[in-house]
Amino acid sequence: MTTECSRSAEVSKVYNQPGNAVAALDMVIELAEQLEPDQLDRLVTHIDKLRRKHSSLATDVTEQLTEREKEVLILVASGYNRKEIGRSLSISACTAAKHISNIYRKLGVSTIAEATRMALVQNISLN
Repeated sequence: MTTECSRSAEVSKVYNQPGNAVAALDMVIELAEQLEPDQLDRLVTHIDKLRRKHSSLATDVTEQLTEREKEVLILVASGYNRKEIGRSLSISACTAAKHISNIYRKLGVSTIAEATRMALVQNISLN
């Protein structure tokens, strides 16, 4: 038990360092391999609950996007910068930047990578 507690603290320490979420996840997987079947069942059940919760939250958030914001998000996810988005949608780069800012706020993200992931996970498309 002491080993599990100290390992848990180690995972938390690694996770809280920038860019180390993957390393922390690898450590969790390593720990999971040492669990008894009933403990592993509890972990899987908990992960499933988290996945459903995250998925429903993400769906609710993406439904708040306007059609124009969805268009912009699709272009952002495709690698367009604000000037290219502006040209593509016949809007100014400043307007494109404002849409991107609104998208980040509504999705609760702060980077292009996070917004792109959200678009892919939610399979954002125009209605």
